[in-house]
Order: sequence, then structure tokens, then C-alpha cells
Amino acid sequence: MHSVQESRFMNLELPYGRVFQEEGIPVVQYYTSDPYKQGYAQGMLLGGEILELFREYIKPLLQALNAAPACCTQGREYKPSCELWDDYVKPYLIFSLNLCKDASKNRLLARQKEIVIPEGRKREMEGIVQAVNDYYGHRGTTLTMDDMINGHIFLDTYKKMGMAGQSQAFGCSAVGYKTGESAYLGRNLDWPDINGCHIGDYSFLSRRLSPSGTSYVTVDFPGMVGSLTGMSENLSVAICESGASIASGLPYNLAVRDLLENALSIEQARNYLLQTPIASSINLMAADKKEIALWQLDPQHPNPVQEIFPVENRLFATNHFVDWQNPDLVLESTIADTTSIERINFLKRTFESEMAEGQPVFTAMRNGLHMACEGDTIQRITMSPKDGVLEVSFDREWAAFRDKKKVVFEAKNLF
Repeated sequence: MHSVQESRFMNLELPYGRVFQEEGIPVVQYYTSDPYKQGYAQGMLLGGEILELFREYIKPLLQALNAAPACCTQGREYKPSCELWDDYVKPYLIFSLNLCKDASKNRLLARQKEIVIPEGRKREMEGIVQAVNDYYGHRGTTLTMDDMINGHIFLDTYKKMGMAGQSQAFGCSAVGYKTGESAYLGRNLDWPDINGCHIGDYSFLSRRLSPSGTSYVTVDFPGMVGSLTGMSENLSVAICESGASIASGLPYNLAVRDLLENALSIEQARNYLLQTPIASSINLMAADKKEIALWQLDPQHPNPVQEIFPVENRLFATNHFVDWQNPDLVLESTIADTTSIERINFLKRTFESEMAEGQPVFTAMRNGLHMACEGDTIQRITMSPKDGVLEVSFDREWAAFRDKKKVVFEAKNLF
């Protein structure tokens, strides 16, 4: 048996999958499309990482989200006499003072009833929980389905995290471009270190099989069934938080999996989104082999799926919505990160400058994303289904991200 600390993405092969390193990027490859077996494979391959991430990051985060507001009622400088303060409240003050007011967990419990998790995804979660408990349960270390569900729905419950008083934390950025022959999509994923735990260290690629037998890749975290970024042979998808709307529906991280498994084109992705209620507001950008698209998904809007069309073959998104009939008009009430407008302007200006200088599209995207970089960019990904290329950078040294090594995955190594 290996310890949790020793097990972080070590090479291992089991009947349902394997984990290995590709130029320093951890990759989990699944040999089965069966949901439970995929989950069980992840739990056995990454059990240490799953427990570590839930113990050091997700559980304390959720405990702070739910417990802190009972103590913190007098503003940012107030230190209550509360036993949770040193262990939970103070490290997560960025969340607790501005987001939650949910000391009894009522919001999270209510969301468990509202949010729809399809049976197949639930079976995958059950496989993860079973494998982790089979492997580590004798030590008294367990994972529950309640942990799994909450880990997948809290982003659809607590919105506008980037408005919580620290701007260099939660903003994500995306850029799309099409040439007439190919289409490209790039994104930053930004998420903060909390209490010394750097969630970027847990990033990995998953090579998955869909129920129909097709292959696709997602960018993931241990214990998570849903994804925020991914690419199939036909489609690439990236999500950025936006707005504050919540409703009954599918967690947006699970929608990414659905799209990559089932949509062969922008048109099919559009039809899926028009037919599938999503549980909270987001920007979703996609590229197929020739086209790009950006949808503002707002479940409380009379028009919940608002498509923003490319201007001069370009699309940009950060953490706010625009008027879908007048894209130059920012809807200020939807801003989900305090630097959202500043970042999209940096991204646009740098991308345009790089393209005018004749730089390759991926280079222009990476440099534009660098200029839009938040203080906690943990992933930078550029994708082209037509060219069969996915470029990945996972790094915690955000200030030097532009010069950090990127790993290029080609279709033959992805699908």
C-alpha cells in the first residue's frame, strides 16, 4: 500500500485503466465506457489524490461556505470568538463573507433536490466512492456520495465567487477563432490557492471512451466526474463562470461531458443546449472543425440560451454577459469577477496585435491569454479538432506562464 502523499499520479495500470506521465502531464486513460467501471478505475488509480483533494481543499471549502456566516456578521475586520475561525473561517474569508450566509447548509441541501444528475454519471460517482473506500476504508478514511454530490454542485450553488473581495482569484478567459478551414479554442482556468493547497497541482488529462465507442479528452481534477474543458475528434468546449442565476437543471460540468460524447458539430451542440436546462449561468464556448460559437446560458432569462455570433471570425469571453442583441453592451449585473472587463480587453488587444504580426493562431491565443492571466491561472489549454491538436500548460508560476513549457498532444495520442 502506498501513502496518500506518495501516490500523486504515480504510474499504475489496472484492468479498467491506467495513469501515466506524458512529458510531465499526468494522463488517466480509461479502457471502458461503462460508467461504474470508469469511476471505479479513477478511484483505484487516484484514490490518494482524491482523498487528499477532498480533505485539504473541497471539504474545508464547503465547511467554510456553510459555517462561516454564522460567525462573520460584522464585516471583513471582525474576528468572532468562534472555534471554526482558525481552522476554517479565516482561510476562506474570501468566500464566506460575501457568498454564503448558509450556516445550516440549507442552500446546498436544497440544491441537491433541484440539480439533476443523470443515472450514468451517478453510477460513475458511486464507482469512485466504492473504489476509494475499498482501498482506504480500513484506515478509517472514507468518501461518501454526499461528498461527491456536493463537490459537483457547489459551483452551481455559490455564484459570483470572483466578486468576493479579491480580484486575482476566480476569473477565467476564453478565445475562439476560425479561418474558413479550421477552428480554434483557447482558455485560461483560474482558481486560487486556499490554505496552502494549490488545486492546480491536481490537474490531469483524462482519455475517455463514450458509450458509443468514440474517444475524447477532458481536463480534470481527482474525484470529479464533470469537466470544464475538453476536446473530441469533432468538438472542443470550454466554460467560464458568469452571472448569478441558478435553477433546476444539469450541473454545467456534466454538460461538457455530454457535449463531447454526443455532439459532432456546433449545430448539434446548439440543439443540445436548447433542449437541456443547465443549473446555473455560464459562458460556454465551443469550436468544431470549421465553426466557433459562444452561448450565454442564463436559466432565469426568458431566453436562457443566448448565442453571441463571431465578429470577424473571433469570439472572446471572460466572466460577464453582454446584451445578446447588442454585444458591445456589457450587462454589469452579470459580472462574476471584478477583473472581467479588464481581462477581456487585454485578451482582445493582445490577440489582435499578435495576429497582425503574423503569429500562428495558437501563439496569438497563448500570448493573449497570458495578458489576460489572473493571479491564479492554473491551466492554459489551446485546442483544434480539425488539426487534431491540444496544447496544455499546467503551472502554478503564473507570472512566468508565457515562457513555461507547453505539452502538445496530437490526435494519434489522444483518441
